[in-house]
Amino acid sequence: MQLPMQVFFLYFSSFIKSKQCCLITSISDTPLPTISHFSYSILACLVPALGISVDGAMARVNSSHPEFEVTYVRFPTSTEGKLQFLGRMYSDPSYYGRLYSSIQVNYTSGEQEKVYFLREQPWLERFLTVLHPIHFGDYAGLFVQILYAIGGLMPGILSILGFVIWYYRQKPGPQRSKSATPRPVLSNAS
Repeated sequence: MQLPMQVFFLYFSSFIKSKQCCLITSISDTPLPTISHFSYSILACLVPALGISVDGAMARVNSSHPEFEVTYVRFPTSTEGKLQFLGRMYSDPSYYGRLYSSIQVNYTSGEQEKVYFLREQPWLERFLTVLHPIHFGDYAGLFVQILYAIGGLMPGILSILGFVIWYYRQKPGPQRSKSATPRPVLSNAS
C-alpha cells in the first residue's frame, strides 16, 4: 500500500508545481502525507493568495470587537471573496450557536467590510437561526448530544420491544381445562 501512495504523491506534487500553488503541509510524524494533506493541498490551489496576515487580521478584529469570540476562519475561494471570521459574542446565549455571527475582512487590505452579529438582527431571523444549533444538537455540549442520540434511538428500540412483546403474547400458553369449577355469581339481593 505504501508504493501507490508514494507514486500518487509524486504525481500530485508535480501537478501542484505546474499550477504554481503553495503547499499547505500538515504536521505529522509519518513520512508520507496523510489524506488531510492532500485535501489542504488542493484547497491551496483554490484559495487566492492572501495579502495580509491572518493573525494580524484576527488581532484587528479582536481589538475592534473585544467581546467577539472567533471560533472559525473561512478563507476566500475566489478573488471576490472575503476572509470571514465566524464566531459568537460572549454575552450571546448558547442556543445562538458558535458560527452565526461573522466579521468579513478584505483579504488584500485587511479592512473590515461587513459586521454581522446575530443579536442585532430582527427577531424572525434570530428565531430561524436558533433552529440550526437545536436541530444539530451542538448548542449545549456533549450531554445534550447524548440525550439527542438516545432520543433518536428510542423509536427503533420501542418498535423492536413492541414486536417482542406481541410475539411472546401470541405463543400458546398452558391450556386451561374447560371443566374448571365455575365461579360463584354474586347477586345484589338485600
